[in-house]
Amino acid sequence: MCATYQKRGSKGCPSHFIRHDELKESVLADLRQLSGNALDRDSLVEKALKKANEKSNHALTELKSIKKKMQQLQQEQLELVRAMTRKMIDDDTFQMSNTALKDEQQALKARAAILEAVLSQGEANERIMQRFREEVRRFTELQIDGEEVLREVLQRLIDRIEIELDGGIVIHYNFGNPLSAGA
Repeated sequence: MCATYQKRGSKGCPSHFIRHDELKESVLADLRQLSGNALDRDSLVEKALKKANEKSNHALTELKSIKKKMQQLQQEQLELVRAMTRKMIDDDTFQMSNTALKDEQQALKARAAILEAVLSQGEANERIMQRFREEVRRFTELQIDGEEVLREVLQRLIDRIEIELDGGIVIHYNFGNPLSAGA
């Protein structure tokens, strides 16, 4: 029953009522339309997935480059040993060059370990994105668990609801309705 009718009687408002379920569905449908227009959820999820994939692709490219560089360093080290055994270089030059090669290999191994950890998180990131996609979908479709939570959300969003004589519902939000403004 209309709140104005309950407060002021038939002089304040003609007698009319709407079922709770009908009102709730009408409000939720209106909010779904608003949220669907205000938030392109697929675009939001795709942007997040694209960013995660770019990071993984970058890590994979860098890891391949590091592995290639490590093979080159191993080859250089082998050539250095051959040069030493052929007496083409002296012991001091060998030690200095060998130490530099080992230091560079250690730095590359450390970076490779970091990149492998980033890549191993790819599967976890995919699960996170799936959960994120589901949460965005639930929000935009207003699939809120619990009647009390839904009631609280609706009370924050809606200023008042008017039921017209013909049974039409006019919803006044606490924020401007962009659809009524032609947005």
